[in-house]
Amino acid sequence: MPVKSAANYTNTAILFTADGREIRQDKLCLTPFEQCADTWKLTPGNSLMVFQVDGLKMAILICLDVEMPALSSLLAKQELDLMLVPSMTEKLSGYHRVYGCAKARAVEHMCAVAVCGVIGAAKGTTQNESNVSGAALYLPCEEEFGFDGIGAEIKPSNGNSGNDILLNVNVPIQKLRRLKSGKAEVWPGAWSAAHVSICVENERMS
Repeated sequence: MPVKSAANYTNTAILFTADGREIRQDKLCLTPFEQCADTWKLTPGNSLMVFQVDGLKMAILICLDVEMPALSSLLAKQELDLMLVPSMTEKLSGYHRVYGCAKARAVEHMCAVAVCGVIGAAKGTTQNESNVSGAALYLPCEEEFGFDGIGAEIKPSNGNSGNDILLNVNVPIQKLRRLKSGKAEVWPGAWSAAHVSICVENERMS
């Protein structure tokens, strides 16, 4: 939701934990719509919080943030157990961008990624005529998890059926940690590409 901070507004996810904490994460990469002076005029956040809940190391990437490889690289050395991805997408294209990238993050980080988005219309609240989303728990594409990396998934909905989306699933943390400790099929860990240089063909030839 938009949250007032000093003279600005941020797009902020708020996680209320069972032990009474209130963990806030500002969205870091804003869409043009979010930055537009005629709509929300939001300000991007500048920090990404890593925190623990019930012994699990976690982070929140809001919607477009999960699509950014630069943020994924920053998080790689943190060895997360679970990544949370709240989202709001107006079209199926947005849903597929967020959910497709969330699935990729599970592979990259050898962690679980839980995604859930807004569905349906709520006039005067989201400025979207309607919202399309689903819910999913993505896991690394390993044999232990059925090869395809889908722990559980509810297909996208625009809310017109009148049904809410609710996904209740266990996260296989111990299996994930065992795979991360060196038992995964090919996972190289927090691979940095530090030894790689980019060669552009035309520049090399000139």
